[in-house]
Amino acid sequence: MPSMETTAIQQVSFVGAGNVAFNLAPAFFDAGIQVRHIVSRNQIKAQKLAKRVNAVAADNLSEIDRYTDAVFFTLPDDAISDNTELLSKNVDFKGLMVHTSGSTPLDDLLKITSKAGVFYPLQTFNKNNFVEFNEIPVCIEGGDEGITRTLENLARLISNDVRRISSAQRAVIHLGAVFASNFTNHLYARAFDILKRSEVNPSILLPLIRETASRLSRGEPIQLQTGPAVRGDVRIMKKHLSMLADDESGSEIYRLLSEHIQLLKERKA
Repeated sequence: MPSMETTAIQQVSFVGAGNVAFNLAPAFFDAGIQVRHIVSRNQIKAQKLAKRVNAVAADNLSEIDRYTDAVFFTLPDDAISDNTELLSKNVDFKGLMVHTSGSTPLDDLLKITSKAGVFYPLQTFNKNNFVEFNEIPVCIEGGDEGITRTLENLARLISNDVRRISSAQRAVIHLGAVFASNFTNHLYARAFDILKRSEVNPSILLPLIRETASRLSRGEPIQLQTGPAVRGDVRIMKKHLSMLADDESGSEIYRLLSEHIQLLKERKA
């Protein structure tokens, strides 16, 4: 029978010293959670983060001790299973193993330990640009009800938006996030490059970018679409493509996105 016990997480350790760890560890620390270890092969990053949260920087999972209630694996997806399996051989550690991935299923951890969970903050992170956690949705999934409640309680210390999300739902959320954040950021990069090549300061686009994002709270994106493609302005689209004549990949992106904007308009009609 799976455990239903809810226990408070008071001491945590991190495996990985990347963007997520550089934001999540300080959020826990500032909320009164003790951060014991930052384990990473990159000791420069580990030491920098450890100093911020008064933790010990380490390069080996064997450093994690029995006082750690939960270990957070803030690692690339391909590295999670190997590291959780290595930690499972650490006889001193008896706590929870938790990953922060959008795509790795909980079952990958449950194959290694029953004390498994997911703590996925839905946000884009950068180690040099700290975000406020209050409004960040945190997606929780636990190996049993007790673990789920424990992780929910921990999440509520740093966020006002805590949700129970299954592995299947989380994978869909992550896919949507790639479109909404990663791909749009790439388009920002392309737009900035276009302006820089003409010696125009790309900061002129910032008010437009802010307005495009902020108005999503007022309606569905498909209802808010503007621009030549949704208007069917063929003349302007041909002009834009001629301006991208020496940029094959830029032309391809422009053409593909314009076609999809028109396709969605037709479907909605």
